[in-house]
Amino acid sequence: MDMRISGTGSVSAVHAHATSNWKKGLEGFSALKTALQSGDLEAAKTAFAGLHVPQSTHAKSPLAKVGQALQSGDVATAQTMMQALLDARMSKAAKPAPVAQPPQPATGISLLA
Repeated sequence: MDMRISGTGSVSAVHAHATSNWKKGLEGFSALKTALQSGDLEAAKTAFAGLHVPQSTHAKSPLAKVGQALQSGDVATAQTMMQALLDARMSKAAKPAPVAQPPQPATGISLLA
C-alpha cells in the first residue's frame, strides 16, 4: 500500500505569502526612513500607515514612538526616534556572539572552606 502525504503546494503558498509580507514590510520601512530623512511628513505618515504596528501592544516601542510623533506632526521627534531605532538595530547587529569559556581546571584550593 502506497501512502503519500501531499501538501507541499500549500506549504509553498504559505512561504510565498510570508516572504511577500516580509518584503512589503522592508519596503514600507525603507519608505518611512526615506520620507523622514527628507522631512516629508505626509509621505512618512503614509509609509507608517502601511506598516503593521499594533498601537496597543507596543506603545512604548521606538517604532510606535515614531508613529506617535508623526500623528502629532512632529517630524523632528520622529526623525530622532527613527535614528535611535536604527542605531539600536545596528549596535545589536554589530555585537559579537559571546564566546563560551572552557571550564577551568580544579586547583584543589577551596575558597569556601
